[in-house]
This record gives sequence, structure tokens and C-alpha cells, in this order.
Amino acid sequence: MPENATSFYRELKTKTPFRVIFDALFKKEAVKYISGRVLDLGAGSSPYRSSLKNVSEFFSLDSNLNKRPIVYADAHFIPFVDHAFDTVLCTFLLEYVNDPRLVIKEIQRILKHNGIFVIGTNFLYRYRFNTHDLWRFTHEGLTSISIQDSGIC
Repeated sequence: MPENATSFYRELKTKTPFRVIFDALFKKEAVKYISGRVLDLGAGSSPYRSSLKNVSEFFSLDSNLNKRPIVYADAHFIPFVDHAFDTVLCTFLLEYVNDPRLVIKEIQRILKHNGIFVIGTNFLYRYRFNTHDLWRFTHEGLTSISIQDSGIC
């Protein structure tokens, strides 16, 4: 959780409650496991980059040039060789892609054996009228498409 109630409510002005909690858990727990060559898929402005300490190379990938990604590409067709990354971050992207199963397969392809896959996605969230907002996932749904289609979980 954020450091105190004031910072929590300040963050709620710009983020959903789930995003505030996810961000805090990411900075406290997930960063312990993230290392090596890292791909931030659907990176946006790469909000987690500054939290990562054990990274040898960092790549942001996004299909929005306005976000100034290192790699401009579609997450359905990731332009890297097989097993290229130690860690793949996929935070708040799957709900916007046309084919989440294909994106998960691509992640599995570029992730090294025993690599780390960090995923975050909205479940209960207001409808965003002017965006390409397509999906909501339960834990079971994410586990299902991860294991059945790609072998990662």
C-alpha cells in the first residue's frame, strides 16, 4: 500500500484503487524477482522503470508513438528472437489487445526458460468509451490462457 492514507487518496485521483494497490505491490514485491534483460510490453510511459534495480537492459515496447517507446510494435507480433528476455512485464495491456491469447503466446516465445512474467490487468473498471477497451479477466481466466496456450503462469 502507499506510505499513508494521504498518498493513497492522492493517487486515487488519477488511478483506480486496483492500480494503486498493484503499483505498491509491484514496488515492494515484484521488483525482487525482476532482473537481466527486461521487456516492458505495452509500456506506455514505462512507470515501473525507475523501480527496477537489477536490470542489464531495458526495452519499452508500445504501439503508440506518442509514448516514445524504445521499440514501436504491436504486442501481437513482438519483433525479437525466441528466448530473448529474462523478464517480461505486461501491465494493463491485455484488456486492450484484439487477441490476448496470441499476445500470451508471443510472451512465451520471447521469454527465456525459467524467465519471469509479471502481469497486471483490470477486472472491475469503468467502461472507457473512447478507447479500444475489450476484455476483463479473472484470475482463472488469466491462468487458463497462460497455461493452456503457452505453458506459462
